[in-house]
Amino acid sequence: MIAVGTTSLRALEAAAQGGELRAGAAETDIFITPGYRFQVVDRLITNFHLPKSTLLMLVSALPDSMRFVPPIGTRSAKATASSVTATRCC
Repeated sequence: MIAVGTTSLRALEAAAQGGELRAGAAETDIFITPGYRFQVVDRLITNFHLPKSTLLMLVSALPDSMRFVPPIGTRSAKATASSVTATRCC
Protein backbone atom coordinates (compact mmCIF):
# COMPACT_ATOMS: atom_id res chain seq x y z
CA MET A 1 0.00 0.00 0.00
CA ILE A 2 1.28 3.46 -0.87
CA ALA A 3 0.75 6.31 1.59
CA VAL A 4 0.82 9.78 0.09
CA GLY A 5 2.14 11.92 2.92
CA THR A 6 3.06 11.20 6.50
CA THR A 7 -0.45 12.00 7.80
CA SER A 8 -1.90 9.32 5.51
CA LEU A 9 0.78 6.89 6.69
CA ARG A 10 -0.11 7.52 10.36
CA ALA A 11 -3.85 7.16 9.64
CA LEU A 12 -3.39 3.87 7.79
CA GLU A 13 -1.06 2.41 10.39
CA ALA A 14 -3.40 3.49 13.20
CA ALA A 15 -6.37 1.90 11.42
CA ALA A 16 -4.42 -1.37 11.24
CA GLN A 17 -3.26 -1.53 14.86
CA GLY A 18 -5.65 -4.38 15.61
CA GLY A 19 -3.96 -6.49 12.94
CA GLU A 20 -6.57 -5.73 10.28
CA LEU A 21 -7.16 -2.51 8.36
CA ARG A 22 -10.52 -1.10 9.47
CA ALA A 23 -12.43 1.83 7.98
CA GLY A 24 -14.04 4.41 10.21
CA ALA A 25 -13.52 7.63 12.10
CA ALA A 26 -11.18 7.56 15.06
CA GLU A 27 -8.46 9.44 16.87
CA THR A 28 -4.92 8.20 17.28
CA ASP A 29 -1.87 8.98 19.32
CA ILE A 30 0.39 6.74 17.24
CA PHE A 31 3.99 8.03 17.21
CA ILE A 32 6.12 6.25 14.64
CA THR A 33 9.80 6.18 15.55
CA PRO A 34 12.78 4.04 14.52
CA GLY A 35 12.04 0.40 15.33
CA TYR A 36 8.33 0.68 14.48
CA ARG A 37 6.99 -2.38 12.63
CA PHE A 38 4.84 -1.24 9.72
CA GLN A 39 1.57 -3.16 9.41
CA VAL A 40 0.07 -2.10 6.07
CA VAL A 41 2.08 0.66 4.41
CA ASP A 42 4.95 -0.50 2.24
CA ARG A 43 5.60 2.67 0.27
CA LEU A 44 5.63 6.38 1.14
CA ILE A 45 5.61 9.45 -1.07
CA THR A 46 6.53 12.53 0.91
CA ASN A 47 8.21 15.89 0.64
CA PHE A 48 11.29 17.13 2.46
CA HIS A 49 10.98 17.43 6.27
CA LEU A 50 12.80 19.89 8.47
CA PRO A 51 15.44 18.74 10.97
CA LYS A 52 14.23 18.07 14.53
CA SER A 53 10.62 17.56 13.41
CA THR A 54 8.38 14.65 14.39
CA LEU A 55 7.74 14.04 10.69
CA LEU A 56 11.46 13.57 10.13
CA MET A 57 11.39 11.07 13.01
CA LEU A 58 8.62 9.14 11.20
CA VAL A 59 10.60 9.09 7.95
CA SER A 60 13.71 7.95 9.82
CA ALA A 61 11.69 4.97 11.11
CA LEU A 62 11.58 3.58 7.58
CA PRO A 63 13.93 0.62 7.04
CA ASP A 64 17.52 1.12 5.91
CA SER A 65 16.64 -0.58 2.63
CA MET A 66 14.58 2.49 1.73
CA ARG A 67 15.61 4.17 -1.47
CA PHE A 68 15.19 7.91 -1.85
CA VAL A 69 14.45 8.95 -5.40
CA PRO A 70 14.51 12.55 -6.61
CA PRO A 71 11.24 13.84 -8.06
CA ILE A 72 10.69 13.30 -11.77
CA GLY A 73 11.94 16.20 -13.84
CA THR A 74 14.31 17.76 -11.28
CA ARG A 75 17.74 18.55 -12.60
CA SER A 76 19.46 20.69 -10.00
CA ALA A 77 20.94 19.59 -6.68
CA LYS A 78 18.96 22.35 -4.96
CA ALA A 79 15.64 21.05 -6.31
CA THR A 80 16.56 17.49 -5.36
CA ALA A 81 17.50 18.52 -1.82
CA SER A 82 14.19 20.31 -1.27
CA SER A 83 11.92 17.41 -2.20
CA VAL A 84 12.23 13.68 -1.58
CA THR A 85 10.14 10.81 -2.83
CA ALA A 86 10.57 7.66 -0.77
CA THR A 87 9.86 4.28 -2.27
CA ARG A 88 10.08 0.73 -0.94
CA CYS A 89 9.17 1.43 2.66
CA CYS A 90 9.23 -2.01 4.27
